[in-house]
Formats: sequence, C-alpha cells, structure tokens
Amino acid sequence: MDAPGDRPCQPVSARATDRDRTWTLGPDGERTEVAGSAADLLAWVAGRADGSDLDAPHGLPALPPWI
Repeated sequence: MDAPGDRPCQPVSARATDRDRTWTLGPDGERTEVAGSAADLLAWVAGRADGSDLDAPHGLPALPPWI
C-alpha cells in the first residue's frame, strides 16, 4: 500500500481566515488558494467535508484519498 505522501496531490495553499496561518499542501508549483475557517479546512483535507464552506476562486482541487 502506498503511503499518503506518495499519492499525487495538486499544490494547494490553505489559508485559515480565523487564524493567522497558511499551510501548503502537495508538491512545489503554482498553488490553488483555498480559504476558510481552520475547522472547515481540516474537515475538507481529512475527507470529512466536501469543502462547500470554503472559498476557492478557481475551484477546489481534488485531494488524494488518505487511506
């Protein structure tokens, strides 16, 4: 089984609007910006929410499955 980090992921910049924090996900490259509360970002990244509460001007990128 592949480790989660071995699966392809589109480069993402996740900005928490309720905290002074931004996380980068995926490989280097032009990043898609996604913004929302820290809780909403975590739920989306963990696959527990569809991201409908997030702001993504260019659309939400597909995330790889974690398991």
